[in-house]
Amino acid sequence: MAHKGLYGSAIKQFTRVLLRDPGNRLAREEVARLSLALKNGAERPSDGSAAISESERGEIVGLAYRALKKTSPDTIERMLAEAREYEKKQQNTLATRSYLKALGMEGLELENKHEIERRLRRASQFVDGKIEALPESTRGLFREAFTLMSVGDWENSVEIWQNFAAQTPEDREIQELLALPEAQAAIKQKHWVFQARFHVQRGEMDEAEVFFRKVMDNDPTSREAQVGIEKVAAMRAARRKDEVASGHITDAERYMKKGLQFKAIDSLLEALKEDPGNKPALDLLAEIQKSETTLSASVPRRERSFSSPARADIIPVDMQSPAESSVIKNPAKAETHYQRGLVYYGLRNYREALSEWKMAVDYDPTFQKAVRALERVKTDLRQEM
Repeated sequence: MAHKGLYGSAIKQFTRVLLRDPGNRLAREEVARLSLALKNGAERPSDGSAAISESERGEIVGLAYRALKKTSPDTIERMLAEAREYEKKQQNTLATRSYLKALGMEGLELENKHEIERRLRRASQFVDGKIEALPESTRGLFREAFTLMSVGDWENSVEIWQNFAAQTPEDREIQELLALPEAQAAIKQKHWVFQARFHVQRGEMDEAEVFFRKVMDNDPTSREAQVGIEKVAAMRAARRKDEVASGHITDAERYMKKGLQFKAIDSLLEALKEDPGNKPALDLLAEIQKSETTLSASVPRRERSFSSPARADIIPVDMQSPAESSVIKNPAKAETHYQRGLVYYGLRNYREALSEWKMAVDYDPTFQKAVRALERVKTDLRQEM
């Protein structure tokens, strides 16, 4: 394969040799040589390996193992050597962490896994002995933190380790544990989450998202960050809706001051489209409905009932039905009257709703929502009678 230029396939085969014979020098040299050729885009690999340092060779071999979802024997041995050093210093909590990290590596051979598990059990027994020797006031803290660390929950365990360290500053092992990369990453992440929440409370959505994104970059599985980003998006959308609705309400208030009630209602309807539960908009609509001058400031007062229909000669053209004003089909106006009818119906003013929906159907007889609404309000009025 190597002679044919199939370097990737050749590397996989040599790496499989290393899985069975980690010390095989020929396989290690070929993996390093071919990997370097791939990296440099060379047509032919170098004849020798003198140009490759030991550290580079180890790194290249490690990459080859990871390509096969395996962990190289060198990496495993480094982790076990680190754990043994901790055990010599009677720092069994740190040794346990190293063994747990080794067990989390990809593609461990069964014999390696059994050996690591055996050492882990022994280190854990020493940790249990340490816990029993602690004062009762700190025993529970240590055990809870150790349990959380053992299941991989560094974020919560670090907070408890910090509390424990504050109460027992003489325990140098826990100080070292808090300086580990996993602990530092968890501490940094907790700080980012705190900052994100702080900015959310202040309504600073952009700043909050920056910190939630940092958490996600550090831990893509962070549920807290995912929920935070969703919350920020929802708050932004709500803010935009509120701003748009507030603008329509301001317009409605201006129209009301000028006595332009119809225009005020239209603006309030637009506000309710953005925010159906907007209380200021609903309150203003109720105020308009209760007012004695409702719909009379810009048009002459008229009766709206089944027995006494409005007279065409006193109704503005834009408020007459097409039959009365000879206006052709107009879906836009039909929608406007339909929306007005919804407001009146919601306020239980069925006669006004009936009038609006009649005009909606006149402007667009194919407008099925208006047709159904008209039938419904007729039924309601019959029941009232």
